[in-house]
Amino acid sequence: MSQFDPIGTRKSGYAPPRDGPFRCGHCEHYSDGKCNHPDVESDKQVPKAADGKGIVEADGCCNYFRTRGFRSGMLISLLKKPKV
Repeated sequence: MSQFDPIGTRKSGYAPPRDGPFRCGHCEHYSDGKCNHPDVESDKQVPKAADGKGIVEADGCCNYFRTRGFRSGMLISLLKKPKV
């Protein structure tokens, strides 16, 4: 495996902490050791909880990471220069 090979599962890219450093615990899809993103829930390589959510580790990560409360629209508004 080279440094350019993808890590994680094929469908969602979920990778455990040993492949990190990551931080699922900061993601809007993460809550109490589970992920509610549809691709993680349907990823056959990710174990499932009784409610169907993907069981993930707080220090893992996947391709769908989104920082809690920080959406792309917020980033754009922060990057706009103020009118002078």
